[in-house]
Amino acid sequence: MDLREFQPLFTDQNGPRLTAALDVSRDNENGAEEVALRWRGLRDQLSDVPAALLDVAQERLLRETAEGGPCERDVVVDASGVRLERVFPGRRETFAHCGPLPRLTHVVTAEDARVPYALVQIDRTGADITVRTRDGEWQLEVDGDDFEISKVRAGGWSELRYQKRSENLWERNAGEVAHFLDRVVDGTDVELVAVAGDVRAATLLSDAVTGGTREKLHVLDGGSRGEHQPDGRLPDELTALLEGHAAARVRAVGQRFAEAGGHGLAVSGLADVVDALRRAQVDTLLLPPDWTDETDAWFGPDPLQLGLSADELTALGVTDPQRGPACDVVLRAAAGSDAVAVVVPPELHDLSGAPAAILRFTDASTAT
Repeated sequence: MDLREFQPLFTDQNGPRLTAALDVSRDNENGAEEVALRWRGLRDQLSDVPAALLDVAQERLLRETAEGGPCERDVVVDASGVRLERVFPGRRETFAHCGPLPRLTHVVTAEDARVPYALVQIDRTGADITVRTRDGEWQLEVDGDDFEISKVRAGGWSELRYQKRSENLWERNAGEVAHFLDRVVDGTDVELVAVAGDVRAATLLSDAVTGGTREKLHVLDGGSRGEHQPDGRLPDELTALLEGHAAARVRAVGQRFAEAGGHGLAVSGLADVVDALRRAQVDTLLLPPDWTDETDAWFGPDPLQLGLSADELTALGVTDPQRGPACDVVLRAAAGSDAVAVVVPPELHDLSGAPAAILRFTDASTAT
């Protein structure tokens, strides 16, 4: 994922940052009370955190969400207020961290697992399109002309005329849906288009979209338009499709990493990754899920001023280096050098609990 949006969080100097993640699910009648109890238990563990930061975090964490099922809210707050907020589906580990830098590896893990997608539930009159991107979720409804939408058995010489007329209507309606869908794909970060519903309409849509959309399009077996809840097969099918796509992305990065290593363009381990970040060599940062490494690291005003000892920062001309956990300092440097991050589950590629990197270039001092 692109880390550039996080740059201000790492560079602005607004005192300590509190990062908190809380299960904010309200999927039962006592949901609000349970959320408040979870926050109270977490807050009781944070006696060293300034009360002002805790109050700001509490107000945001206890707000209702638009999610109907289990969900988690992550926030980063500092003296200026809420600096980052994310809501993720599902239940994950509740935690809080306060330090000179935000703890964003938890957010990066959840964000990187997301697959921006469009779900098209189509029939021969139009479609309902649900779009989920990293910027949010919205729904579109596209309706065409439903006049004489069903083929009729008129008999005689008129039968072919009626059938052709219906086919033309179906094609026009599919074309309307395709026009909207192409605009969605071209204007967002959508990586996958799932189509469910009428088989004939799905085929016409597949033929009508542009090549860029067609490459991302997959037709599902379940689901139909107009259902408040898609049929039982659709959620499982869609989930499997999204998970398979996410896994394929990671496998592709793992293959790139292996190939880069053969050309001296890959490094592994905290020390070598820190060295590469300091030289702005890192193109892609590979991280274990929810990576947390509390090893002391030092950093200066510039994101690429980092090291595993204060002496390294002094050698770079930093007169008053700050200390922070290595996982936070590394992510700050990656964001500040326009690197992208990929979270790599161990079942797809074992990083042995440490970061790794694909490099942009090598020089004589690059670790081998």
